[in-house]
Amino acid sequence: MHPLRCLRTADASYIEQLGLSFVALRLNVTPETVDAQHQQLLRYVLPASQNSLKVQLAEDAKRIKDNNVNSTFI
Repeated sequence: MHPLRCLRTADASYIEQLGLSFVALRLNVTPETVDAQHQQLLRYVLPASQNSLKVQLAEDAKRIKDNNVNSTFI
């Protein structure tokens, strides 16, 4: 079973924490960590959506590396 399928029975607090975790994986990045962060995030994406998100994440990772971007979400 895909990890997100269990959300139908999860309580609101769990879903909120999971959402914050996804935001952190997406926005807390450096040129050194972006690839690992994006790979971790993709583990939670439904297979039907993975290809389009991979393209977007690859573009973002390139921009982060090319411009030496450091991003922190608090």
